Amino acid sequence: QKYVELVKDNIKDIYADRPMRQGNSSRWPPKCGDESIPITLEMFGDMLPPGFKGQMEKEKEAKAKGKLLHSVKPATVLFDGYLWTTKADGNPCDWDTEASGCDMMMVMGTSLSGLTIDNMAHTAAARGKNMVVFDMTPAPVQSIGYGWKEDKHFFLQGSIDENVLKVL
Repeated sequence: QKYVELVKDNIKDIYADRPMRQGNSSRWPPKCGDESIPITLEMFGDMLPPGFKGQMEKEKEAKAKGKLLHSVKPATVLFDGYLWTTKADGNPCDWDTEASGCDMMMVMGTSLSGLTIDNMAHTAAARGKNMVVFDMTPAPVQSIGYGWKEDKHFFLQGSIDENVLKVL
């Protein structure tokens, strides 16, 4: 819920010039105006585990120097930014290795139709990894196509908040 609140407050509406849609995915009025504000780890306050403190300090220093490169939404994924190459603890991160070696991939609120981050889900599906997809529509399942395995992949259609709580 905190993440949704941060997105609503800090990410501009990239579709503001288009007519408003009806339904559950309709847009919200941005509080940040015409410029998005990178969502940083610091914005989460005390909600993050202690292991994130080091990365949070690095973000603060980089921001103070005008060189903030990593944020929770780097270059904002809404615009299809690059995937991180460094984990919060400072260790290197290779998204292909992570997706190939995961126990389970959780996909939330994306149609899996072309953003860079979507490649992780497609890689996990191709490798036969367990996957849970949370979305309002079946678009992500359709995007995975023949890679979808009924015995390995699960689709929970509806509210992400409600369905995540059901899983927990």
